[in-house]
Formats: sequence, C-alpha cells, structure tokens
Amino acid sequence: MCIIAYVPKKKTLSDETIKTMFSNNPDGAGIMWKNADGTVEYRKGYMTFESLKKAFNKLDVSLDRAIHCRIATSGVISGACCH
Repeated sequence: MCIIAYVPKKKTLSDETIKTMFSNNPDGAGIMWKNADGTVEYRKGYMTFESLKKAFNKLDVSLDRAIHCRIATSGVISGACCH
C-alpha cells in the first residue's frame, strides 16, 4: 500500500519523516501542491530519497502540499509509473 502525507500550508514535514516514508515505499514518489490561484500541480518520478527531499523542500510552505511514496504491487518500477 502506498504512503501519502498531506501537509497543510504553513506546516512542515521533517526530512526524517520523508526518509521513513520513502524507505518503506521505495519504488518511486511524487509531490503535488495547490497554487494560490487554486490550480494543482504535480511532479513525479523521484526515485531516490535525496531527489524527493530536495524537490519537496523547494516548495513554498504557504501552499498545501502532499507527498506520495509508491510500493509496487503491479507494474514496473520506474519514474513513469509513479503517481
């Protein structure tokens, strides 16, 4: 089962929590966020903890954000299969 963490605006998620999520579900990850205008954007295909942490920590904390860490139950393990 995948792990998803929702991080409301003005809240943080520790690097340790991100590491735990990715370590337990290491088959790729994605992030999404809601912009101030209400649009939602996402990026996927993070295949290492470091790349995921770096991308997530670049997001403005004034936005609602989420991280999704995948464990493959079907399909291949690749950046393209992250969701």
